[in-house]
Amino acid sequence: NDFKDFLSEKLDVLNKLLKDKNVTGSIEKIKKIIDLEYQGVHSKAFVLFCELMETLPMNITDIKENTDFYRIRKCEFSERKRIANSINEMFHIPYTKRGVVKTQRYSISGLPCLYLSHSVYGCWEEMGRPHLDECMVSRFQNTQQIKLFDIRVPTENNEFKKNEDNYIKLFPLIASCMVQVKNPEDYYKPEYIIPQMLMEWILDKKKECIGVFYTSVYIEEDNYIDNKYPEECMHNIAIPAIYKNEIQYSSYLCKLFKLTKPKCREFEAAKGRYEKIEDFSTGYRASDYGFLEKKLKSEKLEKIDLIVKK
Repeated sequence: NDFKDFLSEKLDVLNKLLKDKNVTGSIEKIKKIIDLEYQGVHSKAFVLFCELMETLPMNITDIKENTDFYRIRKCEFSERKRIANSINEMFHIPYTKRGVVKTQRYSISGLPCLYLSHSVYGCWEEMGRPHLDECMVSRFQNTQQIKLFDIRVPTENNEFKKNEDNYIKLFPLIASCMVQVKNPEDYYKPEYIIPQMLMEWILDKKKECIGVFYTSVYIEEDNYIDNKYPEECMHNIAIPAIYKNEIQYSSYLCKLFKLTKPKCREFEAAKGRYEKIEDFSTGYRASDYGFLEKKLKSEKLEKIDLIVKK
C-alpha cells in the first residue's frame, strides 16, 4: 500500500493493543507529521515532531568504551587491493564528495553519516546481502563512552522489563522508523520521513546523545539460523559526521573511533580458516561473518589521519 495509509493502519492497530497505555496522542501527532510532509511543509512538520519528542522519554543508552562495531564497503574486485591498504576508505564519505551522499534512513542527501553494526552479519543485511567476496570489512572501536538515542526493538537483552513504560511510550516512534522501503530505486522514500526527523532533532537540539541506536528493518525468518545468531547481530548505530569546516572528515568522529585496515573473506579464507581444534566452532562463530570478525579482532586499530591534501 501507499506508505501513509500503511503506517496509519499499523498505528491504529498499535493504538488498540496499547489502549490503556496512553499512546493515542503520539500516534495522532505522527499521522499529522506525515500529512504535513506530504503537503511539502517540512518546517511545520518538524515543529510538530519536536513537540512529540518533548512528550517522549529520553531513552539514552551508553555504549561502553572499546566496544566493537563493523562496517562493510562493497567494491569491484579490481579495487580490493587498493582499499585494503587504506582505513580512510572505510570511514564516512568525505565532505569533498558530498554530491554522492544519497538519502538514507537516518541521514539526508549531502550529509555524510557513519553507519556501523554490532556484527559483520548485520552489515551484510543492511547492504542488501551482497556477495561477501565483493566486500571489504573493517572493525571499529569507540575510544570513549558514547550516548545514543535507543529505539531498538525491545528485547530481554536491552532491559525492556526495567524500562517497560518508556519503551511502550516509544512504540509508535519505533514502529514509524522501521517500515521497509517499498520502492528502493525511488529518489524520494517516505519511509525515511520519521527516522530522518529524529536525526534532525538530535542535531538541532544538541542533546546529550550523538546518534541513533536501532534495530535493522531487514529482520527475516532466516536471520536467526538455528537460533544461533544472537539478536545483537541486527543492532546498528548511525552517527552524523558533524561538520566544523574540516576538509574531508569529521574531526569529532576521527577522535571518537579507531578502525582496522579492511579485510576480504576470500583473501582470508585462502590463507587458511583453521589453525587449531578450537577453530572448529559452531553457530555464528563458524559462519563466514564470525570468521571475519575473528580475523579483524586480531588486527591493529588505527586512527584516521586528518592531515590530508585538498
